[in-house]
Amino acid sequence: MNIRAASLIGGLFVFAALPAQAQGPGQPPPNSLAAQVANLQARVAKLEGNITADDLVGTYTLVGFQTRLRGGGAANAAIGSAALTGSLTLNANGTGSMTINGDGSLLFPLLWASAQSTLGNGNPGTPFSLTWTYANGVVSSTITTNEGTSAGPDVSVGPGGRLLATAFSEFRGDPKSNDATLMIFYRLQ
Repeated sequence: MNIRAASLIGGLFVFAALPAQAQGPGQPPPNSLAAQVANLQARVAKLEGNITADDLVGTYTLVGFQTRLRGGGAANAAIGSAALTGSLTLNANGTGSMTINGDGSLLFPLLWASAQSTLGNGNPGTPFSLTWTYANGVVSSTITTNEGTSAGPDVSVGPGGRLLATAFSEFRGDPKSNDATLMIFYRLQ
């Protein structure tokens, strides 16, 4: 394709054919349709599960709930529930932190009494440090608290790495209790 250029020289018009290079030498400009399609394909691939650990780096908001069933006789038997809030930060070097707040209540059915409770970690707002890895759609972690280090629950990775979810039960022997927890972590950017 030739583009014609016009020039006025001393009252005369001169026309010359010039080579067309609308997209620059070798590649399309950044706003071209080809660049936009490539960007869209990469984003769709992430939504379809092509995620790496680098895609998970960032800060997530936590929402969830927890139930507690506790045995141990009339004075200790309780049923509890709590709403969980907090945050999770995953750093690029495989470290991170998490803060959990749990506000709820305990019902003592044999005494027909209730009390406000902080389920969750028992220390609302206290940050935990953690290390994490990602493989096959699951984030695995080791969590360090004042009580020591333990394996964290496996967390499933959702669309684009912006949604993480886990559900787990914890059984304790003294006092006899069972906590069931659901946590959802989401990130807007």
